[in-house]
Amino acid sequence: MKAEHKSMNTYLKYTLILAGSLCLGGLLGIGFVYFNADDWGDGFKGIFRIIRGNLLPILVMVFIISVVYGEIVLRKMKALTGSLSRAEDEESDRLEYELDQVGNAGVIANNILSVLAILILSTGYSLQYISDVVKEEKIFVLSAFVIFVIHSAYGGYWQMRYVKLVQKAYPEKKGDPASRKFQQQWLESCDEAEKEIVFQGTYKSYMSVMKILPMLAAVSMITHLLWNTGIMAVFMVGIIWIVTVVSYCRACMIKKGQQIGRGTK
Repeated sequence: MKAEHKSMNTYLKYTLILAGSLCLGGLLGIGFVYFNADDWGDGFKGIFRIIRGNLLPILVMVFIISVVYGEIVLRKMKALTGSLSRAEDEESDRLEYELDQVGNAGVIANNILSVLAILILSTGYSLQYISDVVKEEKIFVLSAFVIFVIHSAYGGYWQMRYVKLVQKAYPEKKGDPASRKFQQQWLESCDEAEKEIVFQGTYKSYMSVMKILPMLAAVSMITHLLWNTGIMAVFMVGIIWIVTVVSYCRACMIKKGQQIGRGTK
């Protein structure tokens, strides 16, 4: 009886969440109509036009920030790696933690700036726009594309240098950053405690993605409804959603099958 009562509470809670979501959607719809959603769309288009008109200097600024911060991070990591080789046990633990902090900050910044560069470039990444601009402006647009390619190449080289520095600090870490099997090689070289950290971090990442994907799907559908932004955004979010769930479930079943196989031997 208690289990049945608990299940009924679960269903009731889910029903209330659905009802609340419908009410929220209705209120948002009324708000968009009342405040004239078309004006919001015109405002966003104005922002895009400003970014597109200054595509080259903005991308150059992002590239400079990426290089400056990236080199500062690598220099700090190199100094910490040198200190780590001479440190005692307690000092070594502190330095290892600090090395991880600095390295993770660099990886996060590297990815954020790379995605930011993609978003900025996408405002002018259109054959129609390129064909419509005058000859003098095409030079700036093409230069912006060149800066973007250089920035992307630097990001890749930065990550390889980062991996090499980590391998210098921890010689037991294996894997070639340019190899397609790098993640597998790296994980195999980790001890059980490190693997546990990776698995827990991966699961938390999965949970975060599964929380944000429904929101992104809703936003992409609403923006398409109001401003005809295109179905491609909805389609891509749906593909990411499916791939994430299938990959996670498949990995869990493979891992469970391996454990059962080991247990029967």
